[in-house]
Amino acid sequence: MKYSATVDGESFELELKQDENGRVAVVGDTAYAIEVLERTPNHLILQMNGRVYDILLKRNRKEGEVLINGKTCQVQVEDLRLRQLRQLSGARSDNAGPLQIKAPMPGLVLKIQVQEGQHVKRRDGLIIIEAMKMENEIRAERSGVIKRIEVQEGQAVDKNQLLLQLE
Repeated sequence: MKYSATVDGESFELELKQDENGRVAVVGDTAYAIEVLERTPNHLILQMNGRVYDILLKRNRKEGEVLINGKTCQVQVEDLRLRQLRQLSGARSDNAGPLQIKAPMPGLVLKIQVQEGQHVKRRDGLIIIEAMKMENEIRAERSGVIKRIEVQEGQAVDKNQLLLQLE
C-alpha cells in the first residue's frame, strides 16, 4: 500500500510491503525493515532498521497527534489512492462556499448513501461508484449539508460529472 504522510509539517510518500525478509517501508529510494513488537488499538511498538519506536495515539486529542518515543508529533497519513481520487473529483478541503463533488472516473452509481438535506460529517460515505469492477466510495471532505443530489442509483457517470453539492 502506498501512503502520503506528513509528520510535523514534513511531507513524504511511503510504501508498505512484504518481501522475503518480512515487512518493509520504502521512503524514496530507501527501504526500512520493520518488525511490529507490540500492537494495541492506540499503541504500537515497532523496530525499524534496528531502532525501536514507541508510538502512542492520543485519542482524546486533536486528530493526528501522537507520541513517538515521548515526543509529541502531528501526524497525518492518507492512502495515496484515495488522495488521488479526491484530487480527481475536484473536492476542496476548505470550508468556504458550496462544494461540488464530481466523479473521479467514469463508472456506475451503485449506491447513494445520503439524502438531500442530510447533515454529514467529514469522511462520511456519500456515493459508491463501480469502475473497472472495483467499488470506490466517495467520502465527504468536510462536514456540511447535502444540498442537491445530481445522480441516481444505476446511472452511468462520466469523469468529472457532478454527483452532488454540499454546503
